[in-house]
Amino acid sequence: MQEATQRSTIRTVAMTALAVLFIGSCSNLMLESEKIDEQFVQTDKSNLSLGLAPGDTLSSITKNITVPDSIEEGTTISWASSDPDTVAVNGTVTRPTFDAGNRTVTLTATLVTGTASATKTFSLVIIPVDPTDAEAVASATTALAIGYATGDSAAGIRQNLSLPATGLWGTSVSWLRTAGTAIDPADGTVTRPAYLAGNTSVSLQATLTKNAASNTKDFNGLVVVRLAGTDAECVAEDKASLAIGYAAGDSAASVTQAITLATTGSNETTISWSSYNAAIASNGSVTRPAYTAGNATVTLTATITKAGSSEIKTFTLTVPCLGQTDAEAVADGKASLAITYGGSDTATSVTVNLASLPATSTSATAVSWATNDAAHVTAAGVVTRPVYGSSDATVTLTATITKGSATATKTFTLTVKEQPDPDQIAVDAAWDVLTITYAADDSATSVTQSVTLPTTGASGTTVTWASSNNMYINSAGTLNFRNVNQDDPVTLTAIITKGSRSRDKTFTLTVIRWPAGVPSWANVTQDQRDIGLGGGSTFTVIITDARGTYCPNVQVNFSRGGFATGYFLVQKTEFPATDGYNSVRTTNSMGYTVEIYVAVASDPTNTDLTIWIGLPAPLATQTWTVRRLP
Repeated sequence: MQEATQRSTIRTVAMTALAVLFIGSCSNLMLESEKIDEQFVQTDKSNLSLGLAPGDTLSSITKNITVPDSIEEGTTISWASSDPDTVAVNGTVTRPTFDAGNRTVTLTATLVTGTASATKTFSLVIIPVDPTDAEAVASATTALAIGYATGDSAAGIRQNLSLPATGLWGTSVSWLRTAGTAIDPADGTVTRPAYLAGNTSVSLQATLTKNAASNTKDFNGLVVVRLAGTDAECVAEDKASLAIGYAAGDSAASVTQAITLATTGSNETTISWSSYNAAIASNGSVTRPAYTAGNATVTLTATITKAGSSEIKTFTLTVPCLGQTDAEAVADGKASLAITYGGSDTATSVTVNLASLPATSTSATAVSWATNDAAHVTAAGVVTRPVYGSSDATVTLTATITKGSATATKTFTLTVKEQPDPDQIAVDAAWDVLTITYAADDSATSVTQSVTLPTTGASGTTVTWASSNNMYINSAGTLNFRNVNQDDPVTLTAIITKGSRSRDKTFTLTVIRWPAGVPSWANVTQDQRDIGLGGGSTFTVIITDARGTYCPNVQVNFSRGGFATGYFLVQKTEFPATDGYNSVRTTNSMGYTVEIYVAVASDPTNTDLTIWIGLPAPLATQTWTVRRLP
């Protein structure tokens, strides 16, 4: 009050003095008055503060605050809040829920003194209300952490752990082990495994409680690092894990760039490298071989050492050769280039057009061709043989192999054979078309009747024939005999001739046996009963059927009747004969002829000669006549 009275007195005195000094100048008097108001309002702004409850600060508000509406006589204050629901302009504080967390609110004061005004802001942090037990447990669960010794972490534990017994908001914490054995959940003691056992994994579970509320938090995959190994153990492990580092796109099967060769191992081992192929140096640098040298196979040997222990490990790598140059491509294309001949031709015997003169060769090379004798072989491979009677033609074909600016040539020497003898051509042409004509329903594999054998062939050739067995089919194609018991093969050979040239062509035929049941037998008695024959006499018997028609092979059995002992018959034909049983052959389309030689040891009595004739069914019922020729 006293300060306000002093401020009023100061303003009155100041204004009176100014009025005396500035008589006649009202505007100047007003300006000076405004300056005095500005000074006052700035002073009030500087002195303005909020009233906080004991224990609260601007960064930790838990209770209502006091907001003045004036400061001195003549200075008024109005307030605005950025979050009236949390901090009202009258200073009432509504704390957020626990889950919402802290909330920052800005209070803005506007001070007015006379004509002057100013603003001042206050940033307040409103602390949420205390959590429920469940919220306390949940918050503490999130914040709970294991304490690791310096240098350790969940991924690498070498020292004992700190396992908190209490958490935030007055929660209590208990621990248990859910996997592994290397950590004691009672006090966090760590027991590291032996080196050879390797690192081990442990899982712990914390249970947080507050009154009736509880929650769990798992700490899985805690890695307890094994104890240090012996030198030999360290060497063995680093050997097992040792690998070569390859550039992008490379592998052991294809090394094109420098490789990375480790010089130390994870267990403080030293690693040295050796190579016996210049394609890969012991420092990992790579020198690819030339294309013509081919790919290089390199064996790298690593020696892993620690103190007095060491082992070696080998790696087999392939360094592909450099890309092929145009010159190398041309050389490769030349080496592989070849002519493909037609038919069975070769370079020393060309008779038909060449099958192929390649326009390209290996390694993507192009090929062009030239000839020194287009009359006999063109650059396109067309062949014209020299006429018969002239000599063979020797022709050189030259291939030019090209890629880029590189080029090379390769020559091929061909012998074009002169044309053959025209007579030989005619004989060969006739040979191609010569055939045998068979009776109806017959074929080469089933012959039952005579065949037709041509005596002239195509192109003015003549044809003669030979039979491998005239007993069955003779050289004229006549069927002489069919067996009763089996099929019989016959080879007919045609000799095709023109001029001095000839060529044989063979045909294999099968003469089919008589069908089952043939022959059946008929009894025919000779007309002339008195056959007075002297020793060594011969006679001929003709057998014909009563109708005079053709009959296939007939088997005849001669019965000697009352001949005295010593008489015998001999069939004088080209067929085998036995005493008392003979096979006969046809002589014409009318019948069969059998020539019989009868040897008589002594004068016989007159007797009949009985002839048994085997006839093919159904002719067995026909009447047959047997007569003696004069």
